[in-house]
Amino acid sequence: MNNIVIFGAGISGTWAFRYFGRNRVICFADNMKAGIQVCSKNVVSFQEMLEIYNNNSKSVIVIASENYWEEMEAQVRQEKLQRYFVFREADLCRMINVLPFYWVHQRPFYPTYAQILTHYDLSVYKRIAVYGVNRFLPYLLLELMDKNPYAEIRVISQSNNIVGHFALGIEMEHDWHDDMDALVINVKQNQDTIRESVCHIVGKDVDIIDLFDAEDFEPMFQHKELAVYKDLHKGKRIFVIGTGPSLRLDDLDTLHRNHEICIACNKIYRIYDKTLWRADYYGFLDGRVIEDCKEDISGIPNTVFLGDSYHYDINEYLENINYFHYKEEAYYPNCPRFSDDFTKGFYMGCTTTYSFGIQLAAYLGAAEIILLGVDFDIIGNVTNPKNHFIQDYFRENEAEKYKSAIFRREVILKAYEGAEAYSRKHGFRIYNATRGGSLEAFERVDFDALFEALN
Repeated sequence: MNNIVIFGAGISGTWAFRYFGRNRVICFADNMKAGIQVCSKNVVSFQEMLEIYNNNSKSVIVIASENYWEEMEAQVRQEKLQRYFVFREADLCRMINVLPFYWVHQRPFYPTYAQILTHYDLSVYKRIAVYGVNRFLPYLLLELMDKNPYAEIRVISQSNNIVGHFALGIEMEHDWHDDMDALVINVKQNQDTIRESVCHIVGKDVDIIDLFDAEDFEPMFQHKELAVYKDLHKGKRIFVIGTGPSLRLDDLDTLHRNHEICIACNKIYRIYDKTLWRADYYGFLDGRVIEDCKEDISGIPNTVFLGDSYHYDINEYLENINYFHYKEEAYYPNCPRFSDDFTKGFYMGCTTTYSFGIQLAAYLGAAEIILLGVDFDIIGNVTNPKNHFIQDYFRENEAEKYKSAIFRREVILKAYEGAEAYSRKHGFRIYNATRGGSLEAFERVDFDALFEALN
């Protein structure tokens, strides 16, 4: 929609023009340069700008001047104009602090508001609410207006301190409305919490557009080939094996002898020379671990998965590797989200047991997920040999890079608690068969008792 007047025909104005695009800019306005052209657009006077504003209810004034924006904003305010905001060149850099942020191929990716919203048909909505206020809210509102110039847009603030302020003429509110068609989430929060709150207040017919779910739509993050694993072992029990000191070779042999389905990760394959047991599904997430093991990865038997955040430094043509998207997002003090779609990736839980093992087992259709060797205890630094079931889990040339690693017990516990709640809600169970340890988020079961009737 052609609705922007850039107030300021200097360098900042041309930056704003490039950002918003030719098709969205009506003209420039300037106190000193009226009558010329900039970027093939006419430059009008301040009075002419006022006429455009008053005759076009959808027009927005973008103030663009690094040196004189305060004086120009005072001019606009004196005329009691509301549909305006100040564009700063630095905004284009600072905006990344509030936009969704993702890693892929060891490189950061920041989708813009425009990129995210292209994945939604906003034209079908009559009333759109935006939840969450930040410095760059006007940029988001402009995109919404561009996608649907006829919708009624409301802004719901997450703070009472800014209720009553305006953004592009829209008053910021604090109350939910029961007549909205869509809710755009513009704040980093736990989605499940927001969704439950919103659905409780406005009903389940509201479409929720979470800007921080952009990776669900970006093709670079999707691995549709992984759909073949959906419910592949539906109704079965699946073991998720950790590398804690309680893990015994005899236990692994028992799993092998009874043909149990197993998921493992990281460096547990270094015990393969001492047992016939092999994990059916194997995962790597941590870039440091991948670096340590990259010469061995292609030789690990059965199905191996590698998080796409890190494989930039790995040969992309390894024959037995399946790549999946690893969704790194801050969630504490809430519980992390739990993925029901492997093709879109798994959520971070600050431990591979959650971030890969438990979510994969659920996607495979497990009726019971049984943890083994998940001690949830760390003695000193993570490289301490007492923290793992084999002494040489970290080799001499590997240990140095892990010295700064922190065992985030409270954060990890939230992930486990979230998994337990999710499992009960979705019809499967998670049990802890670890011999000892301090993980009590799941119901305990005796490992040996699981096989008494079979042996």
